Amino acid sequence: QQGLYQRITTSLKPGRLVIVEGLGLPALETLFKAWSKWEPMKLKLLRFEYRVGGSDWGGNENSRLLLQKPM
Repeated sequence: QQGLYQRITTSLKPGRLVIVEGLGLPALETLFKAWSKWEPMKLKLLRFEYRVGGSDWGGNENSRLLLQKPM
């Protein structure tokens, strides 16, 4: 799976963004674990968000990471 993160990071131009999304509280914990996998890629964490309420894709809870490749 680490290869996937590396491929995504390599394909990004400097300054471009990646959004990692998940549903529900278990997804929140999963995103914390996901950040530990993205961190070695040297992407900057711009925003970590957890919301209760309707999401764009359904469900009542969702969480997101917004990451940016350095310039």
